[in-house]
Amino acid sequence: MIELTRLLKLIRTSDALSITIIAHKLVHPADRADFELGKGGLWVSERVSWRRELALALGYGCAGVERAEEAVESNKASRWVKSSADQRRDLLLQKVMMAEVVQEYLYMLNEEGDDVEWVIKDGAWGRVFKIEAY
Repeated sequence: MIELTRLLKLIRTSDALSITIIAHKLVHPADRADFELGKGGLWVSERVSWRRELALALGYGCAGVERAEEAVESNKASRWVKSSADQRRDLLLQKVMMAEVVQEYLYMLNEEGDDVEWVIKDGAWGRVFKIEAY
């Protein structure tokens, strides 16, 4: 069991590969195709459902975190200090966005009553959110 706040902190502080692995484990099998579309950099806004939009956003965010981390790593030795600082800031913002999308996706899964394997607790909502790692 992991508290929601700890999960979100983990996402905000992990490397891109870890974030992608966490997001992949959270995505419901029914949303897997949308997640992969998003990871491929394809943004499809059809408003079929909020859950589908969030699965797309998770995939898209994973791809964004990976690209941002690559940019930071490739410019570590650069003499362009401001550019490097901007890229690190962008990476941090991308991770924060991923944490927000994960939180929304978990809330949506819980609202739709999906069966679960591991539990996420959140005191702010006063509920226990149960999420299956697929």
